[in-house]
Amino acid sequence: SLGSSLRGGEPVDLAGALRESLLQTLAWIPATLAAIALAARFPLDSQRWRAHVVVHIVAAVGLAFVTYALVVLGYWIGAGQFGGFATLIRQGALWMTLRLHVALAIYATILGVTQGVMLYRRSRARELHLARLEGQLTRARLQALNAQFGLQYLYLVPSTLYGPGYHTDGRQPHFIFDLIEKIIRGVLKNEKVELWGDGHQKREIICVNDFV
Repeated sequence: SLGSSLRGGEPVDLAGALRESLLQTLAWIPATLAAIALAARFPLDSQRWRAHVVVHIVAAVGLAFVTYALVVLGYWIGAGQFGGFATLIRQGALWMTLRLHVALAIYATILGVTQGVMLYRRSRARELHLARLEGQLTRARLQALNAQFGLQYLYLVPSTLYGPGYHTDGRQPHFIFDLIEKIIRGVLKNEKVELWGDGHQKREIICVNDFV
């Protein structure tokens, strides 16, 4: 293993192996945060995706070097020694070369997950935007009919409805149901509840019985 090699080939017991795994995992935390930031800054679905691919390849190699240098430094600290910056750089470059495929796989996974979350959020925002446009177009058509034919009309655009009869067959819930479901799931499973927006937006809701 990496830790055994750094200690000169000494065998590692189970507890030591677990400590090594924990150390290597902790070293990837700052690299993961950096990879998420880079994925958001250089998305692969933009027109400049080719240039962004190059950026991510360079970033993956650089983060791999930094991560393995941190791992080596962690072993040194645990052993109460420091071999110098030149040795640290050599060791980091060595282990980056030997385990570059692992680092690239981890970076690609982080990049893919981040891109997927970003695409999902954009699709939700696009759906809301299209719904608002549809409402505006409907009002514009009615106003045109009134101007052309003198049509008297009354249109009603209800706010978000809730109450009896709402679907519970597994389809995507909306607003208040989605909010309640997130909170309940967070409490039962001890998960973080993520709410979109800045907290200043306002929504109007009305019970379907009152609407009818």
